[in-house]
Amino acid sequence: MKTFKLLIFFVIVIFLRYTNLRAETEQNKEKLQKRITLEEAIELTLKNNFDIRESFINEKNANIEKKVKLLNSLIPSITASAETANNWKKSDITDSNSEVKQTPEAFIKGKLKWEIMSIPIKVAKYKITKQKSKFLKAIRFEIIEKKIEDTIDKYYNVVINQEKYKVLKKSLDLSKEKLDIFKKKFKTGQVAKSDLLQSQIEYNESNSRLIEQEQNLILARFELYKVLGINEEIEIFENIPHTKEMSWDQIINNFNKFNKTIKVLKEKTLLVKSKDEKNGMKLFMPNLFTFIELDILKNRQYEKNEWSSPVSNINLGMGIKFDLSKIIKGIATKRVSNAEFKIKKLKESIEIERLKVLLKNNYNIYKYYIEMIKLGKKNLDSTKKNLQMQIKKFNNGNIKLLELHIAMHKEREANLTLLNNIYFAKKYETILKQMTGMLSQIYLKKS
Repeated sequence: MKTFKLLIFFVIVIFLRYTNLRAETEQNKEKLQKRITLEEAIELTLKNNFDIRESFINEKNANIEKKVKLLNSLIPSITASAETANNWKKSDITDSNSEVKQTPEAFIKGKLKWEIMSIPIKVAKYKITKQKSKFLKAIRFEIIEKKIEDTIDKYYNVVINQEKYKVLKKSLDLSKEKLDIFKKKFKTGQVAKSDLLQSQIEYNESNSRLIEQEQNLILARFELYKVLGINEEIEIFENIPHTKEMSWDQIINNFNKFNKTIKVLKEKTLLVKSKDEKNGMKLFMPNLFTFIELDILKNRQYEKNEWSSPVSNINLGMGIKFDLSKIIKGIATKRVSNAEFKIKKLKESIEIERLKVLLKNNYNIYKYYIEMIKLGKKNLDSTKKNLQMQIKKFNNGNIKLLELHIAMHKEREANLTLLNNIYFAKKYETILKQMTGMLSQIYLKKS
């Protein structure tokens, strides 16, 4: 009986252990599913962002409109109609006894009209829709470039806030450990009350900064979730890669070739130009057209009570329409569109120069943070060495607690300053890549 009970007990223990292991495995699996790389974050942005989807739909609609305009510019207009009628005819209207005959008739009409001189104008309208499609495509890529930049910035903002949290958590742990030691030593009279109070102040400061940093991390995660279009918590585990120095010649060359905002400006100017060309063509061009009309008539013979053979009638013709009343209005429209084109061209050149100035400023800021990283690394190494020396001196009783606190504070601040410089260097590197049109070329291929 005891053996049976032991067997049941072991079965229950094994079952519970298996259940716990399975639950832990599911939790770990769920946790791993929430870990996300930078490339996966960018892929989510490209998939979920409303502005990108809207720009794609607009471009797609413009492509459909372009095809419709192309067909409209090439094919003639065709119309067809069919009708039936009953005719009552009296042979002698003065004779009341004269017979009234009913004659049913059926008509089928068709007309093919080709406006020859309107073809260039229709082609010009097609060119406008074609240019509009290019303009909307340029807008889509500009939006994609900026959204990728925003995603990278928000992603690395989470990374840097995580690293800051680790630094401040380590600082708090050291302060807590030190405070506990000083409390014990104070009870035995080994340290003064002022040292204990100083240690307590440092612990409170470290705790306060950690709580503040925790809120910064939560906010950084929230901003990233908005960009990605998700509402679940994810884990960021990639570190910020080393920033590679870029030469100004390479940057300005890529800027002139691939900047998406410049592409939008130029495509918009060309769109205005195509509208102006259409207005000029429309102004003095008459409408010359040819047409073919086909009429088919069938009559019903009353005496024989049957339909007659169909009679066809074909008309060929040519005509010209020239509306003189619209010339004055057309001249005004042409002047307006031409002025709009010149203004748009001027604005384009001004905006390009403004972007070049902004590019140069961002490059100078980027170079500044590159140099600050180099100095920051040296400073951090120095503060770490100094801290180790001060710890030894303090343990040997050669320095006071305040001096040790100062050394710890300098090491912590040097670490936080370096993290800030790393983040801002990467931020401006990403901005420069966005302004040179490199981000979409890198990440769209990967996505």
